[in-house]
Amino acid sequence: MINIRSKLLTILFCGLISAQYVVGSSLEYVKIEIESTGVSVKEAIDSALIQAIERVNGKSMESSSFLKTIEVSEQKNNDSNYFSSQEYQDEIQSKSKGQIKSYDILSKNKMSDSSLWVVRVSAIIAKYKVSKSAKRKRIAVLPFQARGDCCMMMGAETNPDFAAQELSRGLSNFLVQSRKFTVLDRDYIQERSSEKKMLSGDVPSQELAKLGQELFSDYILVGTITTAQIKEVVRSMRTNYMTFQEIQGVVQVSYRIIDVPTSQVKFSSNATVNISNSELKKIGITNQNSPTEIMYSTLNLGSKKIGETILNAIFPILVESIKGNVVILGQGGESISRGQQMQLILRGDKIIDSYTKESLGRSEEVIGLIKITSVTPKQAYGNIINTTKDNLEEIFKPKMILVRPLTDEFNKEQQKIKIEKKRAEQKKKFDEDW
Repeated sequence: MINIRSKLLTILFCGLISAQYVVGSSLEYVKIEIESTGVSVKEAIDSALIQAIERVNGKSMESSSFLKTIEVSEQKNNDSNYFSSQEYQDEIQSKSKGQIKSYDILSKNKMSDSSLWVVRVSAIIAKYKVSKSAKRKRIAVLPFQARGDCCMMMGAETNPDFAAQELSRGLSNFLVQSRKFTVLDRDYIQERSSEKKMLSGDVPSQELAKLGQELFSDYILVGTITTAQIKEVVRSMRTNYMTFQEIQGVVQVSYRIIDVPTSQVKFSSNATVNISNSELKKIGITNQNSPTEIMYSTLNLGSKKIGETILNAIFPILVESIKGNVVILGQGGESISRGQQMQLILRGDKIIDSYTKESLGRSEEVIGLIKITSVTPKQAYGNIINTTKDNLEEIFKPKMILVRPLTDEFNKEQQKIKIEKKRAEQKKKFDEDW
């Protein structure tokens, strides 16, 4: 048997795609004619069918796998007419997972000046109509690892596997909500495999074709939890010296986003996420909740903050429209919340690395502050609180302005300013009363 790569180099083909589509559910069928050559009729037919799949659906792991299986398939009959039989067509349909619905051999001739066969085939190929969301960059959040002593709850060790699972799922949920990635499931592989095993025996070609359309990730997100701790702290009031207990959490994670085809690390970080008592109270969690509820909520908040960092690094939130004092952002869902304040940033020229000549992104200028007023699944609306630029509506262009959540340090500084201002007002009022 001639090596398949050398065979493909000698293939002479011409194709004619007719605009015959049979639309059914999420599949359509494309009729295509292909001419190919091989040292035998079977080899020429197989090569033509592979080309037909690739012309319709593009070259993929599935077509490569099909190429290997049909090459090693047993030839039960040396009669060239056998390859037009229903028995052989059923075998081809099964091995191609329904991508080849049927085919007809239009002609087969042996070349007079060589031992090669020339075959022209008319094939009907199933084309799966992929949703728009499946055309986004695909990412799989793999189960995170956790150090054995990473997780503490009020001074007592807690299950690291629970922490790893919940953080991974939280990140996956956040990225789904962002609508910027197609997020592939890597949690329920066994369940999906069991469902696929049911697709055996006598099943419609439509179901087989759907099975052959499993997506593979462009990126994988991997990481390790080094710390996930929750502790109680005692605070006292200055006025009456009463004490009360609060809960605080910290999550430390090392993570990477890896480009699957090249194994290149696209983004990496060591994140330390602090979860305050006020953040937990906003979602209804206090020290009266169970340890499991507190840990779950802390990890969920931590995964959201880490997800925001990842998303802002790859897909910063862009301002899509400005009307007067109102801005519309091209992102919504759970990643943005009503009342949240964000920096308004003007993008400048591209910055090029002097050594690698690669783009380092664009220069940025903070030009103001906005406050989110409403959020929908796909968009967010906000009001401009202040800005250093006049007539933003007039100078606005697409991809020109972005927003970023305020950092914890900025929020703490703003909170400190507010507290000091309130104290000054109280002191002034007290002095005036006296």
